[in-house]
Amino acid sequence: KIKKEKDQKEREKIAKLEKEAEEKRKQKELEDKYKPVAAWNGTGFFVSSLGHIITNSHVVEDSSLKTVNGKCDTINAYLDNKLYETEILSQDRLNDLALLKIKNDEKIINYASFRNEEPILGEDITTLGFPFGKTISSKIKLTSGVVSSLSGLGDEFTRMQIDAALQPGNSGGPIFDSYGNVIGVAVAKAGIFYFLAEFGTLPENMNFGIKPSVVKTFLQSNGVDYKTSNKKIAITKVKTAEEGMKQTLYLECMIRKDRLAKIKKETDKRN
Repeated sequence: KIKKEKDQKEREKIAKLEKEAEEKRKQKELEDKYKPVAAWNGTGFFVSSLGHIITNSHVVEDSSLKTVNGKCDTINAYLDNKLYETEILSQDRLNDLALLKIKNDEKIINYASFRNEEPILGEDITTLGFPFGKTISSKIKLTSGVVSSLSGLGDEFTRMQIDAALQPGNSGGPIFDSYGNVIGVAVAKAGIFYFLAEFGTLPENMNFGIKPSVVKTFLQSNGVDYKTSNKKIAITKVKTAEEGMKQTLYLECMIRKDRLAKIKKETDKRN
């Protein structure tokens, strides 16, 4: 009888352990299903001491989606290896701008200065960003060129055209003048399929940025105090890179795994 009772208690103990293990497995499975993962990436840069960040609206939301919400649950921002968790404060989908703010409780020392004057046709520019994310390498990349037009496609005067190379992942990055002032936000490159269909040729060195007046209006509308500068002493690209690296961030759009699967399903079907 004692042995039977002992065996019964042992079986109950084992059954309890198995039940707890199964509950933990189901809990982990559920957490894994709803865990946010990196969906896509972009670039942004600090514009205030409070940790406000400017980037493109399409970096924080795929608004082309019809059957599922394409907005990031959160954005992870990295400066070197330091992680800043951010929240999305505002979006201007028409002009493709988004405003983020870090959740970290700290003062940002290095942030961008905007030039008061608008871009000038032919002036030298430098861009910083993370083309193709971290696929090629985790380091920030620099390209340079000139302002090649004061309007975008179809005389879109909120944009300027530049011949500095831009790739997916550059979106939302700063465009600097020769003095280290920000004179634009990298936004897009010319669509090769559109030009191939319309003109029978591929566009070369045709990329676009959002003009500083548009960015400053967006910041003003959201109550963000930004810095302006009228610096007129040219600096080297090495110096521009040195200073710009302290302000420019790698952004990761984090989306729940279950919703990301739906996004990929719609995207694959559309493609």
